[in-house]
Amino acid sequence: VSAKEVTQWIRSGSGRAVVLMAHGLNLRPSAMDELAQSLASPDGPIPGGAEVLRIGLRGHRGNIEEMRNVDLGQW
Repeated sequence: VSAKEVTQWIRSGSGRAVVLMAHGLNLRPSAMDELAQSLASPDGPIPGGAEVLRIGLRGHRGNIEEMRNVDLGQW
């Protein structure tokens, strides 16, 4: 699995808000990076920025073999 597709924190340093970001079906987690960066930015839509936890759901991280073997219990 690519390092870009795993769960990661995008830090703002403010600690004022926390956002849990999950990607949609058939979308790689990294596709949400621009939105995550905007939410973490002090100049973004959340005053002072938010701490963003962008999760990478197993089976949706760009690895076809992983997708074939994922089950509901792993999510």
